[in-house]
Amino acid sequence: MTREIKESWFIDQAIDEKSKSKMNDILKLRNFVLKNNEFIENKNEFILNLNKWKISFREDRSFSSIEVFYEIFKENEHYQVEEFRNNNKTIIDLGANEGYFLLKTKEYNPESRVICVEPNPFNFKNLEKNVSINNLKHVDLLNAAVDEKSGKMMLDIIEQIGNIGSHDIKSIDRKWMKDEFIKKIQVETISLDDIVLKFNIEKIDLLKIDVQGYEYEIIQHGKEKIKNSLVIQLETSPIPLYKNEKTSSEVINQLEKLGFSSHMFNKVNTKPFKPMKINNSIYQGLHHLFQLDCVMINNFQDIDSFNKEDLTKLILIMFYSFKSYDFVDYLIRILDKKFNLNLIEQYRKLNSSFKIVKKY
Repeated sequence: MTREIKESWFIDQAIDEKSKSKMNDILKLRNFVLKNNEFIENKNEFILNLNKWKISFREDRSFSSIEVFYEIFKENEHYQVEEFRNNNKTIIDLGANEGYFLLKTKEYNPESRVICVEPNPFNFKNLEKNVSINNLKHVDLLNAAVDEKSGKMMLDIIEQIGNIGSHDIKSIDRKWMKDEFIKKIQVETISLDDIVLKFNIEKIDLLKIDVQGYEYEIIQHGKEKIKNSLVIQLETSPIPLYKNEKTSSEVINQLEKLGFSSHMFNKVNTKPFKPMKINNSIYQGLHHLFQLDCVMINNFQDIDSFNKEDLTKLILIMFYSFKSYDFVDYLIRILDKKFNLNLIEQYRKLNSSFKIVKKY
């Protein structure tokens, strides 16, 4: 149902005593849910001041919401190069959840345009609130699932756990999952082509895909719009977790045929090969791969031919979103050489202060 987290980190994110106290309550709720495998019946809503943001929560879902917040913001320390700061980008977030990736993006690139697509209505309600209470601009929201065509579909969700949902949620063997947890709902669907038309998007700079095993189909039916994107970030599984899900290698191969190259894994989740405790924890894995958050770059072999705008956008994306500092160094040298600039010296002066965490 959940992952291992560092509870003290959450308390550190709260910037006032009221938020710290309420965060403690959320952590207690999380422990209660894990221990008893049951949810509470309390749909009260509240707002916490976490780091630079106001975050909307619903009481019975809060234990799940903080896990997604943790995944997006943990170890998210960035550095500013003013020449790149306000370069506008167009980002599409498929599977936007409650908007934490959006908040992370807006922290350093407030002028970027972000289109958030989220099918779960309970996630979407909090997504709308997080955009409103933080006065975010240049954001478009769409409560729909991405499919090969626009229409309707049935979706399985667990109302209290926002990061679980699929066409057939029981296709994954989750021992803790009770039938009464599952809700079947009808949601609107929209194709990627129709998203591009609806929001008048000329080019996608960063496409994030987190759609619970439906990545292959979205790419297959949207490849004409995807093939000109600068960067794609998507969650895949080496061994399928969902019904009819394609493996990581199949999805990566699909994008390679469109001209993308694998650059990095932004996240590598492992799990024990069979149930066991490691370091007295049931959540830690050793080497068995569970999920991979892949980052793919378009036309890697032809980066020298990129224009100034695309080079600058790629630098911004790789620096702020993925901390790919060595690749950014390479890109800045290309930018300097092509356009007679001298940004590399300023960039390298920052190197001594970079907090670099090797992920794998």
